[in-house]
Amino acid sequence: MRGTEKENRARAQAEAQYESIKAMVERLEHTEAGCVGDDCELDPATIKAGLNFHPTEELTAEDIENYHCPDDALEQIQEDPLTIDVRSAWEPAGTTISPAEYQILLCTGGPAARIIGELGTYNEPVTARLEYQDWFTQWELHHAADEAILLKYAEQFYYSEH
Repeated sequence: MRGTEKENRARAQAEAQYESIKAMVERLEHTEAGCVGDDCELDPATIKAGLNFHPTEELTAEDIENYHCPDDALEQIQEDPLTIDVRSAWEPAGTTISPAEYQILLCTGGPAARIIGELGTYNEPVTARLEYQDWFTQWELHHAADEAILLKYAEQFYYSEH
């Protein structure tokens, strides 16, 4: 890894956040595909990652059943971020302001990570990028993050002007 210790630490935090998001999105998509756990061909490591288990923890039948619950998969994503924020674009005075951009703050401090992007006509995310920073540094783009995975994660939240 190149960069300063701060940059490396912040990049590592972003990578950890991305891997967690990726596992949660894979879990959600797996449940949306209709798998209920009977004869599921997922390996235990994938299920453990989706449930945020430590690799050495043992899975029970109940854990596998919970992994396949669509409501639990969605709830896991919705409870993950610290905050969801929106901001508007420049609008003429006196008009109704609607959100144009969003931020999903994943962790703060040193280091910090967030997903930011633009909102479409119906306040739905249309872009998503993962950024990271450490104390007193600029936000940096995490280039390895797959935008489709970030968008699927971001689509699970409500962005309203109210």
